[in-house]
Amino acid sequence: MIGVLSSALLTALSMPGMFWGGLIWVALIPLLLDLQKGGLWKGTLKAFFFAYAYLMICHYWVLPVLSINVPEVLSSFPPFVGVLSFFLMGVLMAFSFLGFGFLYKLYAHKFSESLVLSSLFTASLFTLFDWLRSLGQLGFTGGSLADAFTNQKGLLQLSSFGGPYLLVFLVVFVNAMLAYVIKHWRKYKALFIFTTLSMIFALNMLIENFLPVPLDNPLYDKNIAAIQTNIPQSLKYNESPQEVYKIIEKTLEKVPEGSFVVLPEASFLYDIRKSFIGSKLHELSKERNLTLLIGFPTAEDGEKYNQLRLLGPDGFSEEFYAKMKPTPFAEFLPYPKLFGLFKFMRFLDFFS
Repeated sequence: MIGVLSSALLTALSMPGMFWGGLIWVALIPLLLDLQKGGLWKGTLKAFFFAYAYLMICHYWVLPVLSINVPEVLSSFPPFVGVLSFFLMGVLMAFSFLGFGFLYKLYAHKFSESLVLSSLFTASLFTLFDWLRSLGQLGFTGGSLADAFTNQKGLLQLSSFGGPYLLVFLVVFVNAMLAYVIKHWRKYKALFIFTTLSMIFALNMLIENFLPVPLDNPLYDKNIAAIQTNIPQSLKYNESPQEVYKIIEKTLEKVPEGSFVVLPEASFLYDIRKSFIGSKLHELSKERNLTLLIGFPTAEDGEKYNQLRLLGPDGFSEEFYAKMKPTPFAEFLPYPKLFGLFKFMRFLDFFS
């Protein structure tokens, strides 16, 4: 289990905002070496515990949200229920990796004679189950191995050809290849690993250097201002939206004219487009020639969205940016008949 937990920690540390994305190229090696030990069910559980541990670390920020912020706002459940919900969420996120561990233990030995075939099998199987965990109402997409490419902008360009799952496949292929070399080769292990990693990092730097740099154009020059309101949760969720608006209004009056202003996510907790607050923000935008990027929940064709929309002198934009897939139990309740026990987690429904 040491290898499993080591891989979980290294994978989590490679995620954005944690430590360094480059760790992802070796993060799975301890797991893959450990999976080759023990029987079928032991290997299956190892894959599950790896996914559970790394996804829990990646989503550490959800724990205080569920155990402190949400109970404070909704007053519909005590903090310990939020803690329990957090760990149950981990089970759902990691569940599909039981399938990866099971099939890996069943069939990996059939490809053990070939470095390439073994690596292709492992990468294909892992990518398949990483994709499966995103399907359906219980689909979770957070904590993908592809997230480690945030600061590897050169190799990130490969996503243009195969999306994030091409990046996942590539990561697992390299890890599986290095694990195979460590397990089976007697000579030149260190040289192969060093050469492989050097080529990866060199290729990333090379592509980065050839990426086109945006040209300066005075026509598009704007000051960009980001507003952090530091509004307490109790005020944001329980007081009149007018109080929140007053804080934002005072800040906008100090922003240089003609600026592009980014407001926090869910600045307002309802659709403000046809409201008094929306009208006041529109007036302020016209007076000071401001363009606001503002987030608020909305409903389009019966579907609820946690979205971003532009507000400029001409009014709110028709187009908006929203998540393709809302987060289960955070932004919607999946399978209400099955998970009706968790209906106290209303979230987006709370604002409608």
